[in-house]
Amino acid sequence: MNAIQQVPSDPALESHLLKFLQSCDGAYGALVVTDDGYVISHHLRRQVPAKTLAAMTSSLLGLSESVAHESGIASCNDVMVEGAEGTFVAKRIDDSRILAAMASKGTKIGMLLSASRTCIDSINLQLI
Repeated sequence: MNAIQQVPSDPALESHLLKFLQSCDGAYGALVVTDDGYVISHHLRRQVPAKTLAAMTSSLLGLSESVAHESGIASCNDVMVEGAEGTFVAKRIDDSRILAAMASKGTKIGMLLSASRTCIDSINLQLI
């Protein structure tokens, strides 16, 4: 599962993802996925299974939103997975889309979260 899965990518969204990668040292991948787990757009600098990550991102955020609701914290704004070799962040763009971002070990988490938020804001501005 180390090969890049060939998935079409929305060029308008891909430009936002490229800007995200350029603005965050250590970031190596970003995807915009649907709430039901399909890739809309991606920009990847490493071999990452985009389709698999899209499905998992949707499930992860959906489960986290249920946990947030059941635990009384109301909503889940983002999910972060910190591993030995890097960090994965999933943040909701809107009701139907999610930004998934990946960064290597040593990347400042604050920078990753800030760059993710800036990317989401620029995507949302494009929709106006």
